[in-house]
Amino acid sequence: MENAEGFLRHPKTATTMIDQARKLALIHHIKQRQLSNQGEILLEPDLYFDGYDEDQCGICANGGSISTARFAARLRAIRQRSDVAGMFIRFYNYDDALESEDAWIGSDTVYVVTSDSLESVRDAFSDLGPSDVWEEANLAAFPDVSNIPVGFRLIAVWRD
Repeated sequence: MENAEGFLRHPKTATTMIDQARKLALIHHIKQRQLSNQGEILLEPDLYFDGYDEDQCGICANGGSISTARFAARLRAIRQRSDVAGMFIRFYNYDDALESEDAWIGSDTVYVVTSDSLESVRDAFSDLGPSDVWEEANLAAFPDVSNIPVGFRLIAVWRD
């Protein structure tokens, strides 16, 4: 099933668990950030996934069957690497989440602050089906990552 923007939406299953209170708390947090933020809103993965446990991770909606647990575990493993200084989930939209108990806050991109190569980051995510991986050269739109360590860069992992 597709929503108004053409993104896949998945019907609720027996193993779907979305904590409505945590979802609303995250939306409130995002709304507060929207009041003062002049760029992309990036969220820590632990904050983004808190209360969100489904068979099909919304970030990977068009990338095959990947559960939120599997996706979050992969992000934690990558985040533990010595060549990773940070990781973020890009906030995209919360309209579907407000309209349906079965929907979570929308995102389509993971950002990794790393000293590793673009190709290595692509390889780390390859089995999760990213649509594209690139380095963000202009950091002006990313106030959350303004203090990137010397030798590190911001790499986007995007899913269509």
